[in-house]
Amino acid sequence: MKEIRTDYVKRLLSTTNLTIFEISYKLGYSYISHFSKLFKQEVGLTPSEYRERH
Repeated sequence: MKEIRTDYVKRLLSTTNLTIFEISYKLGYSYISHFSKLFKQEVGLTPSEYRERH
């Protein structure tokens, strides 16, 4: 994931009620597991963990 895309995902996770599936689909990922793996590599947290903390 590129930095701009990661920032966008962070914003969506912290300011919307979209599900993680909806966010990953919106960004063009067919598999939520792949999206989550890439996000964790970039941020150090899974999307769910990030949402809980922010």
